[in-house]
Amino acid sequence: MFHMPCDHERHHSHHGGLFMGGTLIIMGTAFLLSRLGYLGGVNPWHFWPAILIWAGLLRVIGCRRSGSGWWGLVLMVVGGALEAHYLHVLPVALSTLWPVLLILLGVFVLFHGLARRRRPSFEGSTSERTLRTRIMFGGREERVSSRQWKGGVVDCTGGGLKLDLSDAEIEGEEARLDIDLVMGGIELRVPRHWKVVVEVSPVMGGVEDRSFFDGSLPGAKRLVIAGRVLMGGVEIKN
Repeated sequence: MFHMPCDHERHHSHHGGLFMGGTLIIMGTAFLLSRLGYLGGVNPWHFWPAILIWAGLLRVIGCRRSGSGWWGLVLMVVGGALEAHYLHVLPVALSTLWPVLLILLGVFVLFHGLARRRRPSFEGSTSERTLRTRIMFGGREERVSSRQWKGGVVDCTGGGLKLDLSDAEIEGEEARLDIDLVMGGIELRVPRHWKVVVEVSPVMGGVEDRSFFDGSLPGAKRLVIAGRVLMGGVEIKN
C-alpha cells in the first residue's frame, strides 16, 4: 500500500501526547488570561484556532516528506487567519481572505494530485501483516485478510476510510492501530471475538464504539485503537 513514512508514525503516541498537551496549555492559558482581565473582553474560546496552528506545527516538524509538511503549513495558515480575525488584527475582512485561502488550498490539492499520479496506489484487499495507510483529500476502502495481523498506522487528512478487519486475525493476544485523523471520517469493522480498547484523544471530534465483544467465541483478541481525532469522527462496529 502506498505510504510515505513520517517520524510521527514511529512515535505516534509521543506526538499524540504533544498535541494534547499543547491543546490543554493553549486553552488553559486563554482562560487564565481571561480571568486575570488581560484579554480585553475577547472570548477565551476564540483561541481555538491556535490549536490548528499547533497541529500544523507538529505535522511540519514530524514529517520529512513534502505531502504532510504542506498540509501542516495549510493548517497553520488557516489557524493564523482565523486567530487574527478573532483578535481583530486582520488587515482585511475574513470574507475577503477566504477566497485566497481556497486558492492556496486548491494549489496544494492540485500539487498533491499530480504528485500521486507519478506514484503507484493500491486499493482493495491486503494480506500484509502491518497496515500502513495514508489518505489526503480522498476516499479509500480497504479489507485486511492477514491471519497474522500486527496492527498499523492510519493517517487520514480531509478524507474518508472504510477499513474492514472482519477477515483478519491478530498475531498474538493484542494488536495496536494508531490513528491520526484530521477533518475526516473512519469506519472500522472488527470481528466479534475482538475486544476493542479506545485510547484516542478527540478534539472537536469523537469516537463511537458500536462493536460487540463476544467473550464466548474462541480465540479472543484485543485491539487497541490510539492516536488523535481533530474535527473528525471514528465509528467502530462489527
